[in-house]
Amino acid sequence: MVGILVMLLIALIILAVQIVMMSGFLWLASKGLKFTKKDFKTGLTVGAIYSLAMIVLLALSCVPLFIQPSLFIISMILVLVDVLIGWVLFIYLVKRLYGVDWKNAIFAFLIVFALNMVLNGFLFIVLWIPGVVLWQLGVFSAGQQSTVTTGFEKIQPLDPTIAYGDDGSFTAAFSNVAGTSIRIDKADLEEISAGSCNSVKINGQSMTSGQQITVPAGNTLRVDANCPVKSRDDPFDESVNIKYSTVIGGVTTTHTEEGRIRGQVESTRGSLQASFDTQEMPSVVSTGFTKFQPLMPTVSYKDDGSFDATFTNAVGVTITMDKALLQEVHSSKDCNTVFINGNPSGGMGVEIAPGGTLEVTANCPAKKDGDPYDVNIEFDYSASLGGIPTTHTESGRIEGAVEPS
Repeated sequence: MVGILVMLLIALIILAVQIVMMSGFLWLASKGLKFTKKDFKTGLTVGAIYSLAMIVLLALSCVPLFIQPSLFIISMILVLVDVLIGWVLFIYLVKRLYGVDWKNAIFAFLIVFALNMVLNGFLFIVLWIPGVVLWQLGVFSAGQQSTVTTGFEKIQPLDPTIAYGDDGSFTAAFSNVAGTSIRIDKADLEEISAGSCNSVKINGQSMTSGQQITVPAGNTLRVDANCPVKSRDDPFDESVNIKYSTVIGGVTTTHTEEGRIRGQVESTRGSLQASFDTQEMPSVVSTGFTKFQPLMPTVSYKDDGSFDATFTNAVGVTITMDKALLQEVHSSKDCNTVFINGNPSGGMGVEIAPGGTLEVTANCPAKKDGDPYDVNIEFDYSASLGGIPTTHTESGRIEGAVEPS
């Protein structure tokens, strides 16, 4: 913040010098053009209007860079266009305010332009270059560089959780603000200046083996990756690309969330890691489901072995349940007394409309409070498409921590 204020002060000094310079140069030009003695006052007006107009135009030219850094060329083209507009504006102001013809106005512009380039070069060497060097050396820094995120819409990064260690380890938490449950299909990360990140994990699970992570609306997901090693205090620029799908009204659609995270590499991640660990992270994770989407807030596994979960029919048509099989993977034991919507025998014959829900309850192996559980679920069901009955199997896993009964 201090650095920004210092550079802003330098910019204001240059603007003031520009205005006075314009006035003086126009006064010099007037000696050759035989203008009247109102030169300095009129020059002050021309200089102020021209300088302020150029600042506005150049600021607008930088807008594409804030939207997407890759639009650098477009910004440079706009800068050139703005400079040409500024020159025409300057010549017009001289003609209008001094009452001279176009020839003399252009002559005045050429004199001012030549002298302006000389003084601008001097100001650049004396003020900007030392200012930028001192800023890069951290002289104006009041503290650690802040983290900046851009481009994210539906999956928002939580700034206090972002950390890029000097060993290349990257960690961040994101919040699902899509307004509905989402299923993460793939995540790619790349440090723009150094290369791709690998070993990407979502909530501790690798995303390279086809795993799919369901994140309910409002919940958070943790992203870990091994990125290129960088030195402490180096800037990092992380490109994040997350592919996910949603089910709304029984229709599954795929989406891509893209954004950038910029910040400063840390030597240790203690403070940020601590704040990350205090974030509310999803205690239950599901993988593999495509047509039956588990509603995560409804999932529970009690220490007496009672299991309960509600699923949404995302097939898009009415389905008829044939059976449901559940197994606790850690103990390699099957769950029994499986009910679907209160119907025994695995819910055989139960019909579920598109977008409807099915509640699954079962008696699974008893476990201690806080122990991890991993329930593998397999649904056999049938659906009629175009009047032709077809049978299908949906399978997936739900993992979490056992709760007290």
